[in-house]
Amino acid sequence: MAVTVVTVVSASATAPLTAASASPLAMAFWRNALGFAALGRFLLLLRRREVVRVARGERRLLRREQWTPLGFGFLAATALALHFAAFMTSTWLTTVAG
Repeated sequence: MAVTVVTVVSASATAPLTAASASPLAMAFWRNALGFAALGRFLLLLRRREVVRVARGERRLLRREQWTPLGFGFLAATALALHFAAFMTSTWLTTVAG
């Protein structure tokens, strides 16, 4: 029940917050940054053994086979950032948020 309430309130607050906020590009940046902050700790939790080994100096940060997925992840994150930037900018051009 609480999840439903949070979801409804979040979806309902999107248009007013978009209209009252600063630059659309700043909103896109902070949306990505807060998403990473929220999900980054789960990544560290899932990969805690690797993080400990890297911190101790037992292995390098990235192995050779990890470069390809890292490149695809960078492309996906860039595409998501561009999507957010275009979406947030387009909300200023509509009558809902402007």
